[in-house]
Amino acid sequence: MKNGWVYLNFYAKMKNVKVSVIIPVYDIPSEMLKDCAQSLLNQTLEDMEFIFINDNSPNTQNKSYLLALQKEDPRVVFIDLSQNKGVSNARNEGLQKASGQYVGFVDADDTVENNMYEQMYLRAESEKADFVICNTRCYINDKDDFIETSNSPLSLNICTENDLLYLFNNGGLGSWDKLFRTDLVRDIRFNVDISNYEDYLFNWQVFLLCKKVIFVGNVFYNARFRTNSASRSSMSFQKCRGIFCALSHLSEISKSFYQDGFKKVGLLLYYKILFLGILNKNILVYIGENVSKDSSSFFFDYIEKSLLWGYSYLPCYIRFILKRHTMKCICGHPSMYYYILLRFCCLIELSFISDSKNSRMNSLIKVLKEKLH
Repeated sequence: MKNGWVYLNFYAKMKNVKVSVIIPVYDIPSEMLKDCAQSLLNQTLEDMEFIFINDNSPNTQNKSYLLALQKEDPRVVFIDLSQNKGVSNARNEGLQKASGQYVGFVDADDTVENNMYEQMYLRAESEKADFVICNTRCYINDKDDFIETSNSPLSLNICTENDLLYLFNNGGLGSWDKLFRTDLVRDIRFNVDISNYEDYLFNWQVFLLCKKVIFVGNVFYNARFRTNSASRSSMSFQKCRGIFCALSHLSEISKSFYQDGFKKVGLLLYYKILFLGILNKNILVYIGENVSKDSSSFFFDYIEKSLLWGYSYLPCYIRFILKRHTMKCICGHPSMYYYILLRFCCLIELSFISDSKNSRMNSLIKVLKEKLH
């Protein structure tokens, strides 16, 4: 009777769910999924819901586990999709179902600290923030070695272009380290037509709407990167095409910033697109080894849609290197010399845009410009 009373009491409060967490599941090792689920069920925040979306995974053991979990714990919501349509569609299904004041996303092979959502929820509520972001501890293939993001605690009111610069520079790549106000993201969806950088596109759209963001400074999220996961699978023609398609969408956002008068932000995002696309080493190696009419066509399309708008706004020495680097790629013979040189120069320009320049970089850029002219 005691358990029945607890469940009845919980259902009575379900209309006041504080945080919904969305967890897409597809072909995850069962032990990893269990670790993820337990880290969520152990959260210290009350009035949460955990929405697991089975994206028609071939792992039937995981489906059985989640069905049993739903029966055991009323906070668990299980959605079983009849077709595999990718992580973006799964997250959108979760967003449609979410009933919390705030919403977060977790990858099914990751874990979170027990007090993550309580701490982030309390900060969001006390400071009326649009979203809260924490730091992440990143493991590669379950090894003991890890790296951590290191954003310092900060309450950021988005009032000036420099505030936007800070947000876009430090706002993180994924959606997993954030707690969003649900009514802010209710009408935003992950783009189901792209399979790469969908988090970027979602984040950048959210950033456009934000007025206040909290960086808590704590490491609350544990990301486990597996080399055989969907996001880290080997390069292919299909994946190249997906990346170029995603970058075309991101380019439109960077272009609109520049044209709306936020020139620093527009160029910052433009450089990020360079790094994600034409300065992506895996893409360059693939193009060099698999040059064909089709791959060249998509590469031209990417350049036209993602690079041309900002080309004339780049410093002349960057244009000089970019032109030669691009021609080498189009011919199917990417040059590591131009690749390294362009990465180096773009990093320097990024430091200038972000106002983190120093005398050493100034002297390096001066020498470089003299040698190229």
